[in-house]
Amino acid sequence: MKVWDLFEIDCADYLSEKFSDWATFTHQGNLNSAVSDILVNTNSNKSFYIEVKYTPSQCGQFVLLPNKNTKNFEYSSKNISKLNPYSQDITNFMNLHFEDFKNAGTVGKKIAFTNSDKIFAL
Repeated sequence: MKVWDLFEIDCADYLSEKFSDWATFTHQGNLNSAVSDILVNTNSNKSFYIEVKYTPSQCGQFVLLPNKNTKNFEYSSKNISKLNPYSQDITNFMNLHFEDFKNAGTVGKKIAFTNSDKIFAL
């Protein structure tokens, strides 16, 4: 198991230990980023998810596809979330610097623009 996976399990165990009188906490997801990390089922029959992140980590991921003909990035139709103002700001910045980002790969490249600190957090 990876350290982040153990961290998620530890978080679910901690929540169970502290709050089991009010809810059950089930670790799920693992490598599937389309499934949140901890399912919470409350005693009042409400359910929701908690996302757990081991530092450093990525969150709020979405896929952009480089279109080398238009020299723009296109928001993938396979993204789970819809394009929103935050992802649009990121896309706009990357489009302005298409050549720098078109081959970024999984290593990544820093994205910093005016007010980007309102979108990204450490």
